[in-house]
Amino acid sequence: MSRLRFDLLLLLALSIHLAPVFSDLIISKLDRRIDLTSQIVRMTLTLKVENTGPDPVSEVSFTFPEHQANNLALLVAVSTEGRGKARGSVTNLPIEVKQPHDSPPSLIWYSASLPKELRKGESLNMDVLVVFTHSLRPFPEKITQAEPQLLLFQDSAHFTSPYGVKYQSLTVKLPSENVESYSKLENTKFSGSEIKYGPYENLPALSYLPVIIHFPSNKPFAIAKELVREIEISHWGNVQVTEHYNLIHGGAQSMGEFSRLDFQARPHVQGASAFRNLMAMLPPRAHSIYYRDAIGNISTSNIHSDSSKTLLEIEPRYPMFGGWKTSFTIGYGLPLQDCLFQSEGTRFLNITFGSPMHDVIVENLTLKVVLPEGSRDISVSVPFAVKQSQETEFSHLDIAGRPAIVMEKVNVVPEHNQYFQVHYKFSNISLLTEPLMLIFGFFSLFIACIIYMHVDFTISKSSASYLAKLQWDEVQGTIQQLQDIFNRCLLIHDKLEASLRELSRTGDVQACKAVRKSADSLLKDLSKELKPLLALLQSSPQAAHILLKKLEVLTLLVPDNDISQDLVNQEEDNGHGQGDVTPREESMSNEQREENAHAPCEIAGDSAELNSENSPLTNSQRSPRRANSIFERGEASNAHKRSRNTPIWLKDYETGEGLSEEEINYAMFSASEDPSNYEAMREPRWLTAMKNEMSSIKKNETWELVEAPNGVKPIGVKWLFKTKLNEKGEVDEYKARLVVKGYAQRRGIDYDEIYAPVAWWDTVRSIIAIAAQRGWEIFQLDVKCAFLNGELQETVYIEQPPGFIQKGDEHKVCKLKKALYGLKQAPRAWFKRIESYFLREGFQKSKYGHTFFLKKNVKGLVIVSLYVDDLIYTGNDKAMCENFKLSMMREFEMTNLGKMKYFLGVEVNQNEDGIKMNQKKYASDVLKRFHMWEVNGVKNPIVPGTNVTKTGDDNKVNDSFYKSLVGSLMYLTVTRPDIMYAVSFISRFMADPREEHMQISKRILRYVKETFDYGLVYRRRVPFKLQVFTDSDYARDTDDRKSTSGYVCILSNAAISWSSRKQEIVTLSSTEAEYVAATSCACHSVWLKGLLEEIGGENIGVIDIQCDNSSTIKLSKNPVLHKRTKHIDVRFHYLRDLVNEGKVQLLFCPTKEQVADVLTKPVKLELFEKMRKKLGVYKDED
Repeated sequence: MSRLRFDLLLLLALSIHLAPVFSDLIISKLDRRIDLTSQIVRMTLTLKVENTGPDPVSEVSFTFPEHQANNLALLVAVSTEGRGKARGSVTNLPIEVKQPHDSPPSLIWYSASLPKELRKGESLNMDVLVVFTHSLRPFPEKITQAEPQLLLFQDSAHFTSPYGVKYQSLTVKLPSENVESYSKLENTKFSGSEIKYGPYENLPALSYLPVIIHFPSNKPFAIAKELVREIEISHWGNVQVTEHYNLIHGGAQSMGEFSRLDFQARPHVQGASAFRNLMAMLPPRAHSIYYRDAIGNISTSNIHSDSSKTLLEIEPRYPMFGGWKTSFTIGYGLPLQDCLFQSEGTRFLNITFGSPMHDVIVENLTLKVVLPEGSRDISVSVPFAVKQSQETEFSHLDIAGRPAIVMEKVNVVPEHNQYFQVHYKFSNISLLTEPLMLIFGFFSLFIACIIYMHVDFTISKSSASYLAKLQWDEVQGTIQQLQDIFNRCLLIHDKLEASLRELSRTGDVQACKAVRKSADSLLKDLSKELKPLLALLQSSPQAAHILLKKLEVLTLLVPDNDISQDLVNQEEDNGHGQGDVTPREESMSNEQREENAHAPCEIAGDSAELNSENSPLTNSQRSPRRANSIFERGEASNAHKRSRNTPIWLKDYETGEGLSEEEINYAMFSASEDPSNYEAMREPRWLTAMKNEMSSIKKNETWELVEAPNGVKPIGVKWLFKTKLNEKGEVDEYKARLVVKGYAQRRGIDYDEIYAPVAWWDTVRSIIAIAAQRGWEIFQLDVKCAFLNGELQETVYIEQPPGFIQKGDEHKVCKLKKALYGLKQAPRAWFKRIESYFLREGFQKSKYGHTFFLKKNVKGLVIVSLYVDDLIYTGNDKAMCENFKLSMMREFEMTNLGKMKYFLGVEVNQNEDGIKMNQKKYASDVLKRFHMWEVNGVKNPIVPGTNVTKTGDDNKVNDSFYKSLVGSLMYLTVTRPDIMYAVSFISRFMADPREEHMQISKRILRYVKETFDYGLVYRRRVPFKLQVFTDSDYARDTDDRKSTSGYVCILSNAAISWSSRKQEIVTLSSTEAEYVAATSCACHSVWLKGLLEEIGGENIGVIDIQCDNSSTIKLSKNPVLHKRTKHIDVRFHYLRDLVNEGKVQLLFCPTKEQVADVLTKPVKLELFEKMRKKLGVYKDED
């Protein structure tokens, strides 16, 4: 390609040589210098022009090849009188583009007008500055992080002047003495960092001689694709400047992976082509300077100021390699007197035009000058051509808006950072506009408050609305009195019911009749009180809706037929009569209505009538409740609820008694459990959740609708619903999940491998312990629809989701492009996706956990642990943690949960003292699920000396219930090592649970009830020391005589890993049992040591394992073979190898200090409470 380019330039040169000479001017001497020390190419010309023709000349022309003219940013020419120290006045020459009609199209012509005509024989000295952008091309165009940047420059050793040149020389300045290659022509000299071509004499017009230079340069290629400068003038003493940059590194493109660790270690080698900072030269009295990048980072800038300038050093969040982009904003204020001046009633702003950044190319610059409101007669003076327009800006308290002058220019270089002026007129009276508006606003508010405090806005007592209110208050009082009478009637009915029950039990009819007689007397007294109240309601129009039901109320309450007859007559007078009876009354005969009216006062004489369906007892039981509901519909307020004993068979149910109609409707449509299918759920909250799920699926492009292939049966899908709660048991969100019926998949057709790892709790607790010890904060993220991000390798077709079938495409099926919940391979696909992301971002996969990732560099460390779609992360560098979070949110749709508070059912509390883990909510839910919330608590989970067999004499219990109980308690051991042995013990009997096993399980629940708010507490500012304890209980299991092993590892004063399990073999001595337990502990400790050293970065050294059996300690050190040890399996002698290699050592520990003792056997209460504290298990308040 370079050779072809050279040929084209040669052809161009030949065509130029044949071009005509356009005037009689000649250049007697031309010195040309090209500066290549930065990305901006600067060419300076010093020349002497002579007129050899008979006609005077008024302009001098310059020509540039088209590819150079396209990159021309600035062309300035001045004429001078004299040379060197005798140099006189300097005159700027106006320049414009003038293309002669007969010139070659590959040349662009620029004409400089002379201050006066140049006559025959006269000469003129000129200095010309030419600035080019994008004239240096990276070659190669792509490099790795460690490679230097090489640039290619192409030009001509002869200046392509339209005039003949008698004497010419060229000097090219390079960034350094290093050069890959350059054109070696006649009269070429390379000295230091300069290449000199010439001198050349008697060159014809438009002479061209190609020159190519290939050299290394790691200077910043900072290019602002867009720069928006806003200058806002305030006549209250300040000029505010705000600059918004969209920056890119325009050099050689970076390829391959970027290693921040290598860059931090050797930045001049592993990042030579990148730039890490930018310098901006601000005015000397700039103040209130700030820098803010795209994410709000304001801390990576430094300011250096003196009396002549203010330097702002900006450091982007990451080193800028070729092709990398960044956006940021800088702002500062300037004193008004430094920028704004006044002359003859006109004000003018005098400020610089371009960017203050050093050696930055601005491809598109927009400059906006916002003048104060009321400015007029605006004019702009700029030393070069720009595109101007005017608009109006509105700010606080503006009425007509502020005029804004907008200037635009492309291809801006630092030489454009010249002063320009904006002239305008402004009246000082306009300064008072905003203060007067504020004063008027506060004054109006003050007057409004005065009026409000002194004017009576109450309704007139003679108005119709006021009188209606009084009548309604009277009705409300009457209704309250009726309610009191009704409550007294209920008490009478209760006595009647009690007497009837006593009658059915004892057969004492006389006692029942006495109660009846007393009730009749009391009810007659109540009827007398009731008459005036009903009369008041009859006369009040406000009680019309209550009177429709008063007859039914009285027939249920009192036996006074006079009142009932009066009410009937009133109903007939009002036109209601028989037409307004209730549906239930319509189905009754007159005799039945008569019987119901006198039901409270009739008592049967024998027990047979008491049990009949139409007995007075039945009606009396129904009547009070029915009357109560009628009063509630009659707007009776503050009614006292009647307390009744609930039948035993209703203890576990909610009857709904006393609920309002709205509450009953809510209960009917608000299931306590999540719905099982979408058709049964029509509530807006679940419909919204389903729409959100479909939106995530469409956004992720999970599938595409296709025609069903022949012979392919799509897999079905269904909706699952879940109410997610927070750590307080409150509703966090309602989630609907579309899942595939994965049980219909066939191996080898729809899927292959399905295994996907998840995080161990040992790893999670280790991270929390180290974070507490180092004072780090732990954060939590949740990936929305995580499985939808997994890439599928197989071709899977599913049905369209119920409720979201596309109209017109009902026959089509969904071809999955990404995984979906329910697919057997979905977890594996998601893990491969997230794993590849971590590796691409520079994370290292831990050797000690498949779901544990680390990222280290000179600045700090970031640690990530993944559990399917929930992940936690921490580290010692907040900036790295923030960058990781933003990177994750760019890559996946995430929910930022902030600090770790609730992770997989575990509540986490981070404070200055440490980090607390507990499962209070989970424990309370378990207790309520197994009906143990209201039991009395106990101090220990298992009684010392407890030992049962698999087949006891007790009755069997429900094995499903027992397994559910054991499984629930097993997950509670995530933060409760104090119940580990007890739970492990009862788990041995899940195959055939008995009543005695259930009793032990219930005691554990009672202990959980007593200590449900206990949990692990990892302390801050404690030594980084790993403590390991191991113990065993010899042959405690009476069924198979196997021993129990237990160990615990403690860090930050709390347990991070523990185990309690029955050994796989039958040991013949306590020494052998301890030896087997110590081997298991040592294996786990070696793994844990590697994990902690990887996280904490500190060498733990030899692991000290505390053991209370001296024979085991000796056996681990000496290969003693005798009849008591020779039978021990070879695999258990791995402990001896670890001791000999210096990785672990067994130390003697007294039994009273053996923390692992509570993991192998039931212990006494005092010892149990002591070891519980050593395990780091405390109450939440401690």
